[in-house]
Amino acid sequence: MPEGNSFVDRDLADAEFRNVSLKGARFEDVSLAGARFDDIDFSGAEIGRNCNFAGMTVAGVPLAELFDAYRKQKAGRD
Repeated sequence: MPEGNSFVDRDLADAEFRNVSLKGARFEDVSLAGARFDDIDFSGAEIGRNCNFAGMTVAGVPLAELFDAYRKQKAGRD
């Protein structure tokens, strides 16, 4: 486990984080249902496996539509 704080089996529902660095943080078995992200740097971030994207939007666009457009564009190149 890397140095730093560890939050295991904690309920941080309705918490607010402002001007916080989570650089290099690892999230596993975490619910972000209903969370909102504004002015966030996701550069280099990776979303792995077993993720539920139901109802998620990016810049107001449903993620399902973004994935669909990506698949269609990729299929057109093959």
